[in-house]
This record gives sequence, C-alpha cells and structure tokens, in this order.
Amino acid sequence: MGPTVKDIEIDDPPTMSVNRPFGRRAWQRRRRALTAGTLLLTLGIVASASAAPHHIPTPAFPRLKPSALAVVAFNDKLEAGSHAGITIRMSHRPLCTLRLSGPGGSANGPYTKTFRHEYGSWQWMVPENVHGGMWEATVRCSSGRSSHTVSSRALVAVTAANNGPVVTSGSLRISSGRMPPGPGGVSSSGKGGGGYPDAGALCKWTGRPTGYCAEYEWGYRKASGRWQVISSRGFNYRNCTDFVAWFLGISWSSFRFPAGQGNASDWEAYAANAGLEVTHSPSVGDVAWWGRERAQGFGHVAIVTAVNSNGTVTIAEYNGDGEGDYDLRPNVVADAYLHKPAPTPPPAPAQPSAAQQYAGHIVQWSGDHNAQKAAWLVGSEGKRFWIPTIAIYWCLVEQGHPGPDVLPASVLEQLPDSGQSATCSGGRGGSEEPLPKVEPKATPEEAPPPPPPPPATYAETPGGITHTWTNYSDAGGTEGPSIPSNQTVQIACKVTGFRVADGDTWWYRVASSPWNNAYYASADAFYNNGQTSGSLIGTPFVDPSVPNC
Repeated sequence: MGPTVKDIEIDDPPTMSVNRPFGRRAWQRRRRALTAGTLLLTLGIVASASAAPHHIPTPAFPRLKPSALAVVAFNDKLEAGSHAGITIRMSHRPLCTLRLSGPGGSANGPYTKTFRHEYGSWQWMVPENVHGGMWEATVRCSSGRSSHTVSSRALVAVTAANNGPVVTSGSLRISSGRMPPGPGGVSSSGKGGGGYPDAGALCKWTGRPTGYCAEYEWGYRKASGRWQVISSRGFNYRNCTDFVAWFLGISWSSFRFPAGQGNASDWEAYAANAGLEVTHSPSVGDVAWWGRERAQGFGHVAIVTAVNSNGTVTIAEYNGDGEGDYDLRPNVVADAYLHKPAPTPPPAPAQPSAAQQYAGHIVQWSGDHNAQKAAWLVGSEGKRFWIPTIAIYWCLVEQGHPGPDVLPASVLEQLPDSGQSATCSGGRGGSEEPLPKVEPKATPEEAPPPPPPPPATYAETPGGITHTWTNYSDAGGTEGPSIPSNQTVQIACKVTGFRVADGDTWWYRVASSPWNNAYYASADAFYNNGQTSGSLIGTPFVDPSVPNC
C-alpha cells in the first residue's frame, strides 16, 4: 500500500513508485558538465524564519571559508511583474554593494548597504519594460582591509518593451536579519514558489535545499534523525505530483490508487476517483498531464496558468528540472488535461406548498380594503371555506386556529375556494354580523418588484500570478485559486489589511468566478488605476474608483 498517513518515518527510499522526472544518470552527466565555479541557484530555497534551526540552509558554497561571502538564494528565472531578490550570508558586518548588468549594456546600481546581521537581502518587483536576456548580479562586501565578491546570473523573460532595467530604485527594499527571509522573497504569503508550502524541504542525501538530490527525496529530518520524505498528501515533497495535489487540495488516497501506483503517469487512469475529468480542451487551473513517454515512464503533471489562442498553455510546475524547483513554462502542449469541475451547489430545500403551509389557518386577502376583511378557513385538503359571520370567526379563533394570515392573491389562488362555508360550535359566540365575501384578484401593486441591479464592479488586471485568500487581515485563512498573470478580473471593493513587503495595505475583494466575492488579493499586484499594461512600480497604490467594502 502507498502511504496514506500524515507522519511517516523513512530511512531508505520509499517502496511505492513516486514521480521522478529525470533519470539519475542523465543528471550525473549534467553535473559533470558544470564548471567548478558555477553558483548554485534556485527560487525560494531559504527556509522560513519560523523553521527549526536544522532547516536553515548552509551557504551555497561549502568550499569557502566561514568568513567568506555566500549567495544563499537568488531567483534564476524572472519575468515582468514577478518578485525578485538576492540574499547573501556573512560572518561579520560588512558594507555591501549590489550591481546588476544586463544585455545591451543595461545596468542597475550600485545599491549599497551596511548589514548589521548575518543575512542581507535586496528584494524588488521586476518592471514591465524589463530588458529580457541574461542579467548578472555582482555583490562586493568589504570590512576593514578585507573584501569578498560573488556573482550570479538570472535569465529574464523578453517583454514587448524590452528596453528597461531589471529593478527600479523605487521598488527596491534592502534589509538584513539574523534569519534568512522566508521562501518567495517579498511574497506576502510567506510561502515558496507558486505558494507551495514545502519549497524549502531539504535533500535527504545532501541536507541542502538546492541542486541534484538522489532519488528525488526531499523532506524534513525528525528529532529521531530519520527523514520524512512523503508529505501528508501522500506524495514525495517537491515532486510535481505533490505540488499539484497541494494546489488542488487532493491526496494520494483521493485517487484510490492500487498499491505501488501514484506516479504522474497513473493520474489519467484514476482521475475520475479524485473528481477530475479528462479533457483535451484546457482551461486555467486544470492539470496538464503527460504519460509514460515522459521522465522514463514516470510521467509529469503541472498546473495550467494560461491558455493561448494557438492551443498551447503556460504551466506552473515543480521538479521539471530534476532539482525540485518551481518553474513557469510557456508554450507547451500536454497529452491531456484533468479538469476539476466547479462544485455543484446543493439543491435548495423544497418549499412547502401553500396547502401544507396554511392548512388549519384563517386567511385574508391583502387586497381587501374593507374595514372588516373577508376571511376563510383553510381545510386539511388545502381549500378555502368562507367564514360567513363574526361569531364563527371568533369561535374558530377560540378553538386555536392560527391567523389571520394576510396573503396576496397569488397565494390564495393556490388555495381554491371550496364554495362552502366554515362552521363552528362551542364558542362563546359573538355578533352574527355577516362578513363580506370577496374574490381575490391580483392587482398591479401586488406584482413583485423588479430585482435590484447588480452591484457595480471594477475591472482590474494583475501584472503577475496573484494569490488569493479568504482572510485579508493576515494573508491567510483558506487559499483560493490564483489569478493568472494579465488576466482581468472584476473587483467588488477594497479594504485595508495585511501589509505587504513594500508597505501597501490595500486588498481587493474579487467578484469574478470562481472567487465569487469570497477571496481577497493584494492590490499591490495589480496595475494602477485600472490599467491593463504599463508599470507596476510606484506602489503602494490602489485604484481610487473602487469603493471601500
């Protein structure tokens, strides 16, 4: 049986099949091809500040002396609107300068800071008009007569403008601390790439969060010294299957796999068990699926973040590089797509019929304007019996018949007139004055009012993939579907809540489906003033036309 419990201790590689995107030999060949001076880069490799001490990564360059400078984390693939950052680790309090140089003579910096603690970081949002290509970040730190320099590279996606810097001083945040910043840099969720909460899991065989990991086993070392490499979702941490299971809120047991199965290649055959439909027409949020022709028979799964007019899709994936990293990959076509239908709302409870609701009641017509309204007793069969006199009326009241219920003609028409009169005996009597008998008829004033117009919403567009949450006060609660980059959504209102890294506290309530006014997104991720292109720099801003919630 595959693991289905939450807490598993494993000394050796798991016996169940897990998704391993690339064979070990292929990656050993790749590792030999790397030069000795190559820097180890990844997105979101730093453990969160709340992690236990043994989860905090060591410097990425173990050959350097403890007093040397080391790059701990750097985003090695960037695109317009994404958060970027470089983090360094030092043994003393140096003066450090960051310079960035890019294609065509593009340059940024110097950005200088005296760091007071062990970790220092530069974090920013990539401008919309960034010059795509290879950018190199160089950090030089000096203290007294000694200095150290390290450099690292990042590949930046080409944009339409393609002529701007990779960072503007207005969006740059420089900080230092005794702990490294949480995975994801300035992401307000405090989580790793794509929001996945286990992006900082360490390799069981190296104890490091980056680089090739034998058997693709990342996880957490327990107090006993043993390693937990299978998540509570039943898949191996940082594998493509675990990321997609986390995103969809499903688990290994959701598929009801037979023992020994659960690789990505098995997902299509058991999709229906997990509530997924197999389709060849992708939509945002679907699972992109590849079968046994990929990854030496293990297959691959990812999440569709955008659908292009030519039929290709952009995907968010983990472990596509064989090193457990997060990546956005455009212009791909999967073998099939697994669609999670929107939940069907439960049927509305059946409303009782007028006969069931008013049987035994005394009823009157709301359109009767006589001083003494006509009245009827509703029998058990749902028919009306005219009450002919005030004496009979009070006799029925004394016997405990509820009412009078004053009803519109539309309801009384569901209680047909029996043509007979009600009788009553044993009451204390009263006036034998006859009561009027009228025929209820619908009047214009009884027509139901027209439905109110839908509340106004406002179109807003984010510059990058934007996470949504049910709790705007702490960017928490239940995480909702992410808003794809450059997808325009309808915003109902704005509210102040969690302060993101650059100080913006405004949050939007997203009215579009599937968010349906239940989720909030930071306004900091959207273009200013309802625009759909241009620069995101200049935040914190919010569209002033959006009303407060």
